[in-house]
Amino acid sequence: MSLDPTGPAYCLRCSARLHVHPLDDPGPSKCARCGLPYDSERPETYSRRPRPLQWNLWVPGLIIAIVAGVLAYARSVDQAILGYTAFFGVPFGIGIVVGFATRSPKYWLVPLLSLIATAAVVVALISMNISGLFCGAILGGIFLGPLLVGALVGWGIRRVARSAAWDRRRFFFLAIFVGLPFGAQEVESRLPFDRPIVEVSTSATFKAPVRAAWNSILLYEEVEHQPPFLLKLALPRPLRAEGSKANVGDVERCLYVKGSMTKTITRREELRLLAFDVSEQHLHFEHDVELVDGSFILQAIGENQTRVILTTRYRRLLRPAWLWQWMEREIIHTLHEHIMVGMRRRAEK
Repeated sequence: MSLDPTGPAYCLRCSARLHVHPLDDPGPSKCARCGLPYDSERPETYSRRPRPLQWNLWVPGLIIAIVAGVLAYARSVDQAILGYTAFFGVPFGIGIVVGFATRSPKYWLVPLLSLIATAAVVVALISMNISGLFCGAILGGIFLGPLLVGALVGWGIRRVARSAAWDRRRFFFLAIFVGLPFGAQEVESRLPFDRPIVEVSTSATFKAPVRAAWNSILLYEEVEHQPPFLLKLALPRPLRAEGSKANVGDVERCLYVKGSMTKTITRREELRLLAFDVSEQHLHFEHDVELVDGSFILQAIGENQTRVILTTRYRRLLRPAWLWQWMEREIIHTLHEHIMVGMRRRAEK
């Protein structure tokens, strides 16, 4: 048997080109791609034009994946458990929902929807002030891999479920996949969550005697030079300092664009050491790191040269360490260098 010779015929579900083999038995045939039955003698069971991409086969699943992903990540932030679930479990869950809930047989649609879901979740987190622009861009890069893997797994489960006649239970499977990140969060919240204190030091050489370098640290107030590009992206821009660093117990408030930090002087050794504790931190990365304390150490290396070592200690709130440690160190080193450029300019005058 053959289809009507007036033109090509297409499947009503997936728009695949239909062919009837000459040796096929009379009666209904099935689409080779999606398995939908059709009868070459009944024109209403097939189409003469390929159908456009049907929104109802992919939009609901995409929306469910985006909403579930945003809620799951927001819950991780609210519980202050930013670990494996937040950065790997959540995007994997988004992907598996996208792959399983996309019913369109067009294979290229699943990776495309994965990219759209990644962008939509990141934009939503930034819009809700859960993440900044820089952190949002980093999240997008981290999310993409697990999300694509999850989409591939979900697409495979969808194929198996359909061939095993489990398609009627798809809403049951979908509910399980939506709940996966939330279940993983519950498990991770019951496990020990180490928040180690990490130390980062940066040194610079001032072409000035130790007294001038010491005074530049004590009297440094306003940041006059432009911050580097990384600092503009990752942190609020430092503006000026208010208060005193002259004696132990003095309080200094460092002002940033849309933020501030308060330091209390804890040790002071003339021309050698100035140490402080961070008593308040409002810099919009409180979910990522918690600043603990810091110090300036001065070492005279010549009559008109001084080595200054700026150290910051912070408590890491993100894990795994191998994913975030390099970025934290790079940003803090950049901040140290920006601060010491201003101090060095003042000392060398």
